[in-house]
Amino acid sequence: TKEQLRILEARYSQLQESYMQENERRKKLHNQIQDMKGAIRVYCRARPMIKKELDRNEPCVVHRKDAMVVDVFKDGPEKAPKTFTFDSIFTGESTQEDVWGECSDLIQSAVDGFNVTIFAYGQTGAGKTH
Repeated sequence: TKEQLRILEARYSQLQESYMQENERRKKLHNQIQDMKGAIRVYCRARPMIKKELDRNEPCVVHRKDAMVVDVFKDGPEKAPKTFTFDSIFTGESTQEDVWGECSDLIQSAVDGFNVTIFAYGQTGAGKTH
């Protein structure tokens, strides 16, 4: 009936308004979290060893100490390593899904209309797109 249709249309309008308010609230809270994490985040992704390195029995020079610290043995394991700290570290065994899980919040910020830059740096062939 017309009365039922009017009630359903009113309810639809209420739900639509509620959805818009909650979506704005989600965006605001999401971006507050991103601000708390910091405007600049630095991640490390170490590529897996390539076949040539494995065939030569070369040692892996990048060792993840924990979730944020990596040691690099530039002159071999007998010398003191250089230690670096990052917001997150991905090893050669990390998957694309692991990287996505860490970066997806930045993509959500871009979708929400905020400025985002993702910069990949490394030697040619080092595995930036691995």
